[in-house]
Amino acid sequence: MAPHGEGSEEAMVVQDENRKPISSILIVIAMQTEAMPIVNKLQLKEDLDSVFPKGVPWVRYHGVYKDLHINLVWPGKDSTLGVDSVGTVSASLVTYAAIQALQPDLIINAGTAGSFKVKGASITDVFLASDVAFHDRRIPIPVFDLYGVGSRQSFSTPNLLKELNLKAGKLSTGDSLDISPQEEASIVANDATVKDMEGAAVAYVADLLKVPAIFIKAVTDIVDGDKPTAEEFLQNLAAVTAALDQAVTQAVDFINGKCLKKYDIQLKIVIVHSLSRTNALRSGDLVYISHHSTKVHALFGLSGSKQSVGHLDDGCSWEASYNRIKKQVYRHSSSSENMVYEQIVQGGLTTKANPGKATILALGKAFPHQLVMQEFLVDGYFKNTNCDDLELKQKLTRLCKTTTVKTRYVVMSDEILKKYPELAIEGLPTVKQRLDICNDAVTRMAIDASRACIKKWGRPVSDITHLVYVSSSEARLPGGDLYLAGGLGLSPETQRVMLYFAGCSGGVAGLRVAKDIAENNPGSRVLLATSETTIIGFKPPSADRPYDLVGVALFGDGAGAMIVGTDPTPVTESPLFELHTAIQNFLPNTEKTIDGRLTEEGISFKLSRELPQIIEDNIEGFCHKLIGNAGLTDKDYNKMFWAVHPGGPAILNRMEKRFDLLPDKLNASRRALMDFGNASSNTIVYVLEYMIEECRKMKAGSENCDWGLILAFGPGITFEGILARNLAM
Repeated sequence: MAPHGEGSEEAMVVQDENRKPISSILIVIAMQTEAMPIVNKLQLKEDLDSVFPKGVPWVRYHGVYKDLHINLVWPGKDSTLGVDSVGTVSASLVTYAAIQALQPDLIINAGTAGSFKVKGASITDVFLASDVAFHDRRIPIPVFDLYGVGSRQSFSTPNLLKELNLKAGKLSTGDSLDISPQEEASIVANDATVKDMEGAAVAYVADLLKVPAIFIKAVTDIVDGDKPTAEEFLQNLAAVTAALDQAVTQAVDFINGKCLKKYDIQLKIVIVHSLSRTNALRSGDLVYISHHSTKVHALFGLSGSKQSVGHLDDGCSWEASYNRIKKQVYRHSSSSENMVYEQIVQGGLTTKANPGKATILALGKAFPHQLVMQEFLVDGYFKNTNCDDLELKQKLTRLCKTTTVKTRYVVMSDEILKKYPELAIEGLPTVKQRLDICNDAVTRMAIDASRACIKKWGRPVSDITHLVYVSSSEARLPGGDLYLAGGLGLSPETQRVMLYFAGCSGGVAGLRVAKDIAENNPGSRVLLATSETTIIGFKPPSADRPYDLVGVALFGDGAGAMIVGTDPTPVTESPLFELHTAIQNFLPNTEKTIDGRLTEEGISFKLSRELPQIIEDNIEGFCHKLIGNAGLTDKDYNKMFWAVHPGGPAILNRMEKRFDLLPDKLNASRRALMDFGNASSNTIVYVLEYMIEECRKMKAGSENCDWGLILAFGPGITFEGILARNLAM
């Protein structure tokens, strides 16, 4: 529909598939005591002709409340013991079955929960959870540990939070009413304010089936209080369910007639073209003021060429309402569109990117299936290569201890060695076999890492305009960039760049290239993907090549991905780091310090023992030049974050010494090295993910880590560095 002219006398409600009013809500509750007050308040009726499989105890109540179809489900009573079927298993099963059968627009997981005195909670407080995670799924293996925690964000509803005057906090879920010391530590790590026995399980299923979910929890017991948890829970259950009933009913009232929008539940979007018929607007509406309406802009104090978004408040004139909104917004100017968006910011201004500066918008990673524990590596390696040289075995054992690596992922497997036994035999020409394995492996890992990154980014793959692909583990024509583009379903018009054999500096080099592309192509979105495997250089141990053992003890496989772009779109994109300045230097006459050759037996690497010393001797001037671009000095080093590619512990130790860094400044790099080894170009992605966690800890401790350095060192010797600003706090 074409825009109405200046003289139009209507306010038009935008109708599109993304803004249809919510019509169906699924309420998931664990206990009958919690459910029945809500059932009665909403006048729901029990389903006698169950939509669930025959024989299960699950119960559904349903009915129409105002303009909403309401389904409330609870897992029923245990068929043997007759108690409520609480816990994550029952919650996940009934949620899955209900979504499949009922196809809701929105899920509300409501229930009682424990909370913490240290978090300022009291009995009957009602919380709206911002994030959910598990606290009792402990898997102390890299990446599996993150899977165990299963952290997920709930559907963001800041207007609901404000309207109902609820408290906000993170929710942690476990299958026990009480908590062990280990679980308590996990709850603290999750930064949880409330704990329950179902929420994270419901969140997992909702995320799996792509249904938005919110979590409303009323406090029955204070976990760190004086009373036993079970006693306090039973004592307060009846009273707290009344508070829960009220909060859920108010939430349903608020949702009625509103639409799902990614950042909030909105009543509708109204395009205002004139001053008449403004009675179409209601409190809470998202108002979109068209640039065609100069009169309306004059009323709101806007220039005539703007478009703006804001919420209309109760009891205020339009002008007063807009001025109130105006105090709570930040502006985002897009060079690709001639407009200014004004977005409500909850809780004050957030850190935002500078216009035109490249930002990292998402990170992703992927690994092969084989996990190698460092303590078992030596025996496995010598067994696989049929070597019984005791001296070499002892040397590798010492190296494995000094690297600080605990776990790594590798493509190499028993199946590969069984199919290609020649890989473990000295002197045989095996480059063809290696490249066949590597070309396929790096493509698969790059696709997986890119998909993980794109999912976190939240925009469709069709929005990617450029691809930068980095690898030192393959050689073919056409290159892996084309196979990656095809595997992801990128447009044939996607512009591709490939960086081959940049070694450990490849990830930061690729980020520098992605930054240049993004800043010189307004509106572009660049996918940077890195992928590496050590199979290209796998060899049996040899006394003639003692330096090979360093690689065996240190290097790992995997892939990483980033989305890079300028001017993040409000609401849909959440920038992590702003890339302020990027530089590259090489050190003359150091070509042999990191030496790699592609031979008939694969790649042969030689790393000079002088490498850590050379880096230490030259890094200070390099970093001084970088930080000068932001007016920073040497005195600011301990106020910054340090995302350094962990080539090895010796390099990190020397940098820490050279810059007199505090012990925790290189934590992200040391953690990445410990969990994944030196995964060449990929490792900087893992470091940046850990850096986000570390910076949040620093912020909680009132430390400043707005500015920082992203550094890597590769063949040449080449220094890659980016001065960055942390936006993820």
